[in-house]
Amino acid sequence: MPALPVKSDSAFNPEQMAAFLTGAKIPMRLACNGSNGFPLVASHWYQFEDGLLYLAVHCNSHVAALLQRNPRCGFEIAADTVPYRGVRGQGTVTLGREGAGARLEGLILHYLGNTDSKLARWLLSRASEEYVVCIAPIWITSWDYSPRMVSQDNTDSG
Repeated sequence: MPALPVKSDSAFNPEQMAAFLTGAKIPMRLACNGSNGFPLVASHWYQFEDGLLYLAVHCNSHVAALLQRNPRCGFEIAADTVPYRGVRGQGTVTLGREGAGARLEGLILHYLGNTDSKLARWLLSRASEEYVVCIAPIWITSWDYSPRMVSQDNTDSG
């Protein structure tokens, strides 16, 4: 497994980072470099495995086209609810077709729990048209405001 390039000021050490990325069911915010010079941010289901982040995108999607043109990206995985904590970083992308159907099914199982829903069946019906997006982080960091949030909750209740 490649070592995660965790920044020294990260709230999580590499083991905590891996545990967070493996356990979270929060979509990733992926930032691609747009053709107009501005970033494009889109949310995607992801999986973390062996130090890499994986997504599935449709071969005709705008995101796929942007990543093919420029494989550099930014990403963030963070909840919008207390306790505020998350992970962000930058990486390089590779796109491939091999294993896309299996990856898509794994994403569906992780986020939906099964493949029985109308959404899951529709996504799987297009599995042959998917790319696997593999993000190799260049750097990755985290923040965790849990202790700060807990202390505020305790002082506000009195």
